[in-house]
Amino acid sequence: MIAVPTVLFFVVAGFLMDLQFSNSLLADTFFANSAFHATQQLQGALGTSAIGYVVGCLIFGPLSERSGRRSMAVACLTLLILVYYLLMHCTSPRMLFMLMLAKRFVTAMYWPALMAWLTEMSLPQNLGRNLCVFNVGWCAGCIAGDWLPGHFGRWMATTPGTYNAPATYALSAGFCVILAVWLLLMNPRKPHEQPIELQHPTPANTKLFLMQGWVAHLAACASVALTLYMLPRLAAMPHLRITEAGMSDLHAVRMAVMLLVFLSLYFTSIWHFHFYPAYSALLVSAGGLLLIGLAPAPTFVMIGQVGLGLAMGMAYTISQYYSLMLPRTKGKGSAIHETMVGLAYVIGPALGGVTNHINADPRLPFLAGLAPIVLALLAVSIMRMRVRHEPIITSESRPCVLTER
Repeated sequence: MIAVPTVLFFVVAGFLMDLQFSNSLLADTFFANSAFHATQQLQGALGTSAIGYVVGCLIFGPLSERSGRRSMAVACLTLLILVYYLLMHCTSPRMLFMLMLAKRFVTAMYWPALMAWLTEMSLPQNLGRNLCVFNVGWCAGCIAGDWLPGHFGRWMATTPGTYNAPATYALSAGFCVILAVWLLLMNPRKPHEQPIELQHPTPANTKLFLMQGWVAHLAACASVALTLYMLPRLAAMPHLRITEAGMSDLHAVRMAVMLLVFLSLYFTSIWHFHFYPAYSALLVSAGGLLLIGLAPAPTFVMIGQVGLGLAMGMAYTISQYYSLMLPRTKGKGSAIHETMVGLAYVIGPALGGVTNHINADPRLPFLAGLAPIVLALLAVSIMRMRVRHEPIITSESRPCVLTER
């Protein structure tokens, strides 16, 4: 194997994985809309296929401790290629749902293993920096992956105004092949420095910081998931008229904002072991949903996507940092962090689909999406009141006193 810098190895691994997955994720919604004329109710039902990712994370995260991180990741890519081949020949909404379920379950073999692997290859004092660069890598993959399906599927269509989903799935399969070759030929270098022992809060407070990160991440991610599946019908309304290419651009804008948030947060430590990042993420997420749902023009949808990008950047960062820094078993910590993603992608679309079943107005699912945010704000407030006042040391070994109570 060829030895490469640790950060480079994981940046490429994250970039290519989210490039292919984001490409196929939007292709699912565009395919359902163009081939099966999916309502928001059907889109919401398709979105609940993310339950496969939830179950997969709980299984494969701990399992990767024994089976090996690399072998788990390569097995994931092999199975994904098979799933994409079947998606290219999908003929019904039911078949689409089953294949989306399989895709999510198989993808769970990859992310918990890769993040735990990165943590094991990083010194504690360098973990924050390495996570920053890693997140920028996969987020850049999401930006390109969100932009590709709307433009590529339209470009490959044989008839103007139609959408070519099989070509988009074939593109994702090609990216999987490239990523598998990278994982098999390259090997991250182990660090040569000596690790520094870092101090953390008491076990009781540690649990609260973990939980507030997970709760904020769950609610903010549910807002993004709801938008992903509910946007096609909203975009078709006469006052918006946003095409698949336009929706791809909007999703790419959200991910670009998320990338900028990663850069700003991981080069600072003032947010460590505080609750205000969770509050900020939840409030900004609520504002983004309101702007999208009540948008009188496409510009407001774009501003709402910017808000969701800000919220997701903050919520994802705090959840990931605490999940990988605090637990002793990194596979379990990364699995729970990713489980929150899977749960969010079940809750968001399901909530939107049920709302559309009650009332067919395409704007109402975005207002219903405020419910998880309100519950999360309540939960975080309860956790904040339970934090004990104590001096702690942040990951950069700078003293900080908790003043949240």
